[in-house]
Amino acid sequence: MTGTQPLSVQELHGKAVRAPINEAASTLQDVLTQRVVAFIVGKDSRTVARWALGEVTEIRSEETEARLRAAYEITLLLLQFDAPETVKAWFISMNPDLDDDS
Repeated sequence: MTGTQPLSVQELHGKAVRAPINEAASTLQDVLTQRVVAFIVGKDSRTVARWALGEVTEIRSEETEARLRAAYEITLLLLQFDAPETVKAWFISMNPDLDDDS
């Protein structure tokens, strides 16, 4: 954290729902990798790359967009308190609180 006050859950949610698709996809791709983002949203890596580059600005599937925005919101929350490497580990590592699922 950089000494600034963390955003509230409501502020993070607002940021996540208003963010352009390319901003959400690009941030997620930078922190989690393209492959992990593709797994989270159930699409291939090329699709994630096209979102991140702004080649595709709308996601046709509401479920896919909801997954992308939820992952973005969680990532923004975690980045307020931990380094990107730790945030990535949070997404991909086994979690004992989730019966060792990631």
